[in-house]
Parts: sequence; structure tokens; C-alpha cells
Amino acid sequence: MLFFLAVTGLFTDSPVLAGEICPPAFYIAELVNARDAARSSLNLYSRDVTGWHQREFDKVVLYRPPLPRNSAVSSSPVYGYRLTTPFASGRFLVDFKASAATGTAPGDTLLVPSGRPGGLRATPREISQLLRSAGCKEGLVSELESTGSGADFAPQFFYLLNCPNMRKPGGGANPVTFLRDSLRISSDEFSYHMNRKNQMLFDRMEIVRNPQDRSPNAISYLENGAFDIRADIKKFFTMHFTSGNVESKVVAHREGLAGTQARLSFDLKLLFLRLDLQLLTDVMFLRDMAFLPMTMKIPAHAEDYVHPNTGVLYSWFTTKGTHVRSDWMHMPPRQRFSSQGELKARANEVAATHCEPSGQCSFRAAVGRTGTEPVVAMEINIRRELLLKGFYPQYVADASSEQDDLGWTWDGKQGDGQVRQGLYFELSSLPKGEHGFEIWLRILPPNASRGSVAFCPSRWNVRDIKVSTSN
Repeated sequence: MLFFLAVTGLFTDSPVLAGEICPPAFYIAELVNARDAARSSLNLYSRDVTGWHQREFDKVVLYRPPLPRNSAVSSSPVYGYRLTTPFASGRFLVDFKASAATGTAPGDTLLVPSGRPGGLRATPREISQLLRSAGCKEGLVSELESTGSGADFAPQFFYLLNCPNMRKPGGGANPVTFLRDSLRISSDEFSYHMNRKNQMLFDRMEIVRNPQDRSPNAISYLENGAFDIRADIKKFFTMHFTSGNVESKVVAHREGLAGTQARLSFDLKLLFLRLDLQLLTDVMFLRDMAFLPMTMKIPAHAEDYVHPNTGVLYSWFTTKGTHVRSDWMHMPPRQRFSSQGELKARANEVAATHCEPSGQCSFRAAVGRTGTEPVVAMEINIRRELLLKGFYPQYVADASSEQDDLGWTWDGKQGDGQVRQGLYFELSSLPKGEHGFEIWLRILPPNASRGSVAFCPSRWNVRDIKVSTSN
């Protein structure tokens, strides 16, 4: 029974949003010129044709910081960087205390505000001029360069300096607001309405058609998020845990320069018992996207207790006029399995299509409307070793087609949409232990093409440049 209680930690929200460029974020302890610096002295700059511009950034304290890069081993002045180091399940839960943001411990992440790309590459002379004018320390400067591919890709650059006496730029308005009374999270790109009882789920998600319009017109894309855990127990009977069995509440939130973080708690109600599972997760909403690091704690080998087709269906209704963008789809369709052998053979086929040599495996599903309105994409990152256990997203085009056979249930609410779509995750082969994966929810421009938009998290190059004011 513990197995079925624990997997409820899988769920948080459903689609929110993101821009074409993934948010740059850097684990400060890995940036050589920042390791021993007070957080208050770190300053971020970008450069354009008019000169240097100081950039605001946010500091988020990690729950479980990764080990910093060993500079004795990685002695190259250029090293690759990817957000999976700081943005990983089990590490992202933050300390919401005000004192945490001003501490000097290296266990935090530098977040550049979403929706604002970096600038042009600077020469050593231009960096030296910045050091003199800003009163910054001589020594190492971290050059942060975005990487990508495609004919239309242009790298973006940021520069991190140590400037003890530099005045910080004035804080502007928070890009994302959380209205606690109405349970609505919004920016100039989206409006996300939480379910009042189960705040993991959404009642409605709206996208702003044109953020530059002074009277923006928000369009509802998705409605009535729901989930159902199906447990086909060996030598017993099939059980279902639905949205009605779980209560989820926002227990804390923080609005910062980069976005808003919300911490969710979970309570499972079963057989008139109220069990506080102490399962927490944080969701980070940026101006045009959301990041959800997920963790599942499995107390026993699932294969010993359940049959195949034990899993989770997360579903929603598309509103009238919203349709699947098949040109963006990069996810296998729903498939039932008659044995563990069949499940694992299919997992090997999926890995061959979706996994990189690094071991990261990426999936994407998307919906859109007309050719002039944004695309909403859900991207899921899973490690190869977890995928090979049969855990990966399967796109469900019409959940009602399985309702009679597998007993899926959800409440009767429905908006303008006619079809309940969703994602299914098979759980029957998961081993005992803690398993994590990531969900990125992004808003993409209507004219963007799948080939030109990389999966989040993005890759960056970091260069430690030694600069003097006399250059």
C-alpha cells in the first residue's frame, strides 16, 4: 500500500509557459570568480551597441546543492555548463526565509530575469574599461555564452564581475504575481488559475495573444486539469486514486526579480483517513515559462506488487479552437503492455529516439490555435536509466477511449472542449528509491519552428577571463 501512497508526489500543475530562449541560471559555486565573493558584491552585465548595462538577477537558495566543479580536474579556461546541475529534482526545494537570500554560502543559483536575452561579446579592452568605470576588482571575470545550432542562432553573452562597492540597479516590478485570495498566477504572457481544493491542478490556463498590446486579449487554451492513479494490484483488485483523494495547498510563496516560486504540500485521503505524506515540491513561474522539478519516492519494487498498466494519467480539456500541434510533437503515443518484457523492450526503442549521449532524454507535446497565436509546449526531461525502467511520457489523444477498459475517472466539469487529452506515465517497473525528472512549460512564438527551438535546459559555455584595469 505504501507504493500507491508515495507516488502521489508525482503531480503538480499542468501547462504554463515559456519563451523561445531558456532562462540562463548558474550555480555560483561553480563560477571561479564568485566562489569566495560575498553575494552582495556580485554584479551582472551585458553589452550592446550603446555600451554596458547592469542587469538585475535573483538569488535562489537550493535545498541540496550539487558539488562544485573541481577546478584542479577541469583546468580548461572554457567549460560546458548545463542547468541540470542546479535545476534538478531533490535540489530545488528552497528556503523561503528572508535571511536565506542574503547569505554567503555557495549553495544558491544565479537566475537572470526571464525573457531578456544577453548581449554582444566584449573584448578584453571593453571588459577592462567596465572594470575601471564600475570600480570592480581586477582578476577573473566569468563570461557566460549561450550555445546552440541552426542558421538563425546568435549566441548571447553575460559577464559576472566582483564589484564590492557597486550600487545595485533599482528593483523593478516583479515579472510574475501570485494573488493568494484568487489563486491566480499571472504575468504579461499568461494567467494561470489554480483549482481551489487541489492547487496542484489548474481550472483554467490563459495565454495573452499579444503582450505588446496595451489592452491584451487573454485566450483560454486548457481547462479542468485532473489526474488518476491506476493501481492494478497482484492477487488483489484494481484501485484508483483521483483528484478527489488528494488535497494540495500552496504553503509558501516568494516573488523575486526572476519570477515567483510556490511550494506545494500534499495530503492523501484514503478510507476516511487523512495522511500527511510530507511531500513537497516547488514550482517556479517565470514571465513566459514554468519549471517543475519532480521527485517520486518509491518504498518498494513496484514490479513485485503490481501488473503492467499501473500508472498515472494526467489530463485536461482543450478549449474550443485549441488543437494539438503535430509538427511540434516529440513524444510516443499511448501504448498498453501485456508483460514487463514488452514494456522494457519498448523503453529501449524510445531511448534510441529520445536520449542524448549524455544520458538526458527529452520529450515534447504542444497545443496551438491559429497561425498568429502562441504555441504552448510541455517538455519533459528524464534520465536514460529511469526511462529504461519504462517510465516516460506517452501522449493520450483521447482519454475517454480507455475509460471503459481501464476505469479512468475524473469529475464531470468541462469547458468548451470536446476531447480530454493527457499524458500517461507507466509506474509498474520502477525500483525502490527516489526518482526525479523535470517538466518545463513554455510559450513559443506562433512562427517558431520545432527545429529552431532547443529543449530546456539550455547549454552555456563559461570562460574564466583574467582582466586588469590597465588592459
